[in-house]
Amino acid sequence: MNSGGIINIFVESQGYDENKALKKTDEIYRTMKEVFERSRTSNRPTFEVADELAEERLYGKN
Repeated sequence: MNSGGIINIFVESQGYDENKALKKTDEIYRTMKEVFERSRTSNRPTFEVADELAEERLYGKN
C-alpha cells in the first residue's frame, strides 16, 4: 500500500469523490517538494525534515 492508496481508501470511507481524492494525492507532490527543499537549504536529512513538518502540521509551528 502506498500513500495514494491510503488516501483513496480514506476518501472512499467518506463517500467517494474522485476530485477530492485527486486533490489529496496532488498534495503528496507538494509535500515531498517542500521536504526536499527544506532538507537542501538546511543541510539536514529528509527524514528529520519530514518529522519536523509532520509535527508542525499536527501541533502548529513552533
